[in-house]
Amino acid sequence: MYEGGTAVWVDNEGVVVGPADQAWLLVPPGQGGWVPPEVALAAEAVERTNPALLSLIAPIDATDPEAVVASPPSGPLIRLGPISTLPQRLVILGELWEEQLAGRFNFSSYAEVDLRWEGQVILKPR
Repeated sequence: MYEGGTAVWVDNEGVVVGPADQAWLLVPPGQGGWVPPEVALAAEAVERTNPALLSLIAPIDATDPEAVVASPPSGPLIRLGPISTLPQRLVILGELWEEQLAGRFNFSSYAEVDLRWEGQVILKPR
């Protein structure tokens, strides 16, 4: 995760434990070496995400914690909503990824995948 422009690792309680080579989740700076609990939970959810999917969508930009997005260079803009819902949204995104692997869904057909609304996936065609 990035904190204040620097890639860092955080533990499951949100304590910054040291520098990292690569960040999967960009977040605003924490206070006094801590990040908020919802950021720590989001980071854990990112860590559980399928690595192949994560490599395509990372980094996930949570610098505005109310409007988390992923902007893959060769895929659609992915709107994930508030950081507090990121764990649930990543599960849905993982299900869409599994559908793509099975040939029943194609991310490249869409300009935007919007997961901000509970129980809905909104797809904006290219």
